[in-house]
Amino acid sequence: MKTKLKYLALLSLLSTPLYPDSKTTKETLRCGLPIEVIYTQLENWNKELQDHAEYERIISEYKCLTVFTVEEQKVMNDIADYFNIRVEWLYKLLFMESGFDPGALNDISGASGLIGFLPSTALKLGTTTEELRQMSRLQQLPWVKLYLQRQQPKTGYHSLTDLYLAVFFPQAIGKDCSYILGEEHSQERVEKVAKQNPNVDINKDNVITVAEFAAYANS
Repeated sequence: MKTKLKYLALLSLLSTPLYPDSKTTKETLRCGLPIEVIYTQLENWNKELQDHAEYERIISEYKCLTVFTVEEQKVMNDIADYFNIRVEWLYKLLFMESGFDPGALNDISGASGLIGFLPSTALKLGTTTEELRQMSRLQQLPWVKLYLQRQQPKTGYHSLTDLYLAVFFPQAIGKDCSYILGEEHSQERVEKVAKQNPNVDINKDNVITVAEFAAYANS
C-alpha cells in the first residue's frame, strides 16, 4: 500500500509543467526533480505494482513532453499562463490533434498543423494552411495562441474539455452535458459531426453530446 501511494504521488508530479534546469540544462519538473529520475523510479515501483497498463498509459502520455525543446516548453508555459490554464491541457490538445507535428495534414478536410487549422480558419487568422505546415513547432505556437484567443469565451477556459472544444466545436463551450453538437444547425449537421468522429460517438447513436466529448477528451 505504501508503495502504491508513493507511486501515485510521483504520477501526480508528472502532471506539472516541465522547466529547464539552468544548472544542468536538463529538463526538470516544478518540484526540481529530473524527469529521468522519476521515470526510473516509476518503472521500478511499477514492477512491484504489476500495473503495466496504467504505467504505459501515463508514461506514453507524459514522456512525449520531452520532444519539446526548452524554448518550446517556455512558449507553451507562457500560453498556458496567458489563458490561466494548466499547461498539460495544452500539451494534450496538441498531442491528440496532431501528435505534436506542425506539418500534420488531414487529407479529407485539409485541417493542418498542431491543432488542425481548417483552410477557412487559417485565412481568417491571416495565413494559410500551406504556410502553417511549413512552420516549425516554435513558429506555429503563436498561431495556436491567436486562434485560442479568438475562440476564448468571456468566462475563460475552465477545463481540458473547454479548451479542446475551442478547436473541435466552439459553439459547445459552456453548454450542458446533454447538449448535442450541431443541434443548433440541423439534424443533418448532427449526424455529419458524429459520422466524421466515430471515436467520439461513444454509444454509437449517431450524435455526440458534450458529455461524450468530455469523456473522449479526458480519456
